[in-house]
Amino acid sequence: RLGMNHVRFPSGRNWPGTLLSRFEIIGSKKYPLGRERPKELFTRHWGRGTVKLPNGESLIVHSAHLYPGADPKIRLQEIKAMLASMKHDLDSGRSMLLIGDLNHRPDSEEYKLWIDAGWIDTFAKVGKGEGLTIKADDPKSRIDYIMATGPIANQIMESRPLFEGAFRLNIADEDAFALSDHLPQLAVFGGEN
Repeated sequence: RLGMNHVRFPSGRNWPGTLLSRFEIIGSKKYPLGRERPKELFTRHWGRGTVKLPNGESLIVHSAHLYPGADPKIRLQEIKAMLASMKHDLDSGRSMLLIGDLNHRPDSEEYKLWIDAGWIDTFAKVGKGEGLTIKADDPKSRIDYIMATGPIANQIMESRPLFEGAFRLNIADEDAFALSDHLPQLAVFGGEN
């Protein structure tokens, strides 16, 4: 109905992810580790899609929902496995996005791993305010991200959570509902890819 291309990334349990794009998706892989998914890792989802841009170039998009909870042990293992899998693309300077519920705050050890590997937090680069994404009815924390690396990281124009219109829950209305307990994150890129 949306007229968009899509790929679904299954979950190790019950939290699958979907990549929607108006551009052609020319490849995808769930848990792109190069080996079987360890049982304790990626119980939510992680997938890699390759999108063909109008100029003919490709954009790699990683969609992830990392392990929740206060203890970062499993998340740190997930991130290290992801970064090892991404190493070739990171080293070659390819345009990539990492999108999703990473279940950690910007002041965490997990966040530092992404930044040290060369990922740019789009909100930290161009956003205004705190960029809070959870809970949808009364946001108090930022755990959802759009990160970029490669040439596309220099084209970030806007990044913000959508806490407006249909994405803003009216807590005074007992019939109001949200599609998620998280606010969606928007990033706008411009220029040549």
